[in-house]
Amino acid sequence: MIDRLTRFAACYPLAAKTGEQVREALLLFLATVGTPGTLVLDQGREFRNWIVRGFLEEFCIRVHWTTPGHPRSYGMVERLHSTLLEHLHLLRIGRGIEGDEAWARALLAYNNSVHSATGRTPLELMRSWQQSDPPVSADERRKIDRDDRANEKATNRWDSVRVGDQVFLRNWYRRRKSDPRFVGLYVVASKLRRYRIRVRDSATGRLERPTWCS
Repeated sequence: MIDRLTRFAACYPLAAKTGEQVREALLLFLATVGTPGTLVLDQGREFRNWIVRGFLEEFCIRVHWTTPGHPRSYGMVERLHSTLLEHLHLLRIGRGIEGDEAWARALLAYNNSVHSATGRTPLELMRSWQQSDPPVSADERRKIDRDDRANEKATNRWDSVRVGDQVFLRNWYRRRKSDPRFVGLYVVASKLRRYRIRVRDSATGRLERPTWCS
């Protein structure tokens, strides 16, 4: 996990990608840095379950669900992964340190290194933030609210689709206004992860490639 403002990072080993394991990790995170106003999470099942949802509601934490096909949503986390893996490699090759100790040392090195985006170390900024508790700007709050509404709308559409439903597909090859916006009829054959579905042509029975549910 990484704090967007300070770039402060925290890592917790999981025995399995389950809601209970995620809940325990989140509780440790809250005990370390305090309760955030908003968490940015992807659509993985380890997050979208009643255990994690109940935990977040208990602590009044808002959730910004990222949408599929938007890699920028994960850019900060992916860069953190790359940095930590580099530290782990150097510790293993140079000093023969592996396992939990290597993870702790890699995280310690990251949080105490000056970040190029802030000009200060994540640990230094986190301590300053905990002392001053800066408010979220009005522009940032409006952006979060707008993204939350868009994600809620997409989730509601996804939840309403059932296997066997008859649907139309958006005509991505539409070039003129006179061309139809949608083509079909298709039947939902299966629901995949991250808002994708697999459909079958109702006329030919041919199984089409996975497509986004929109």
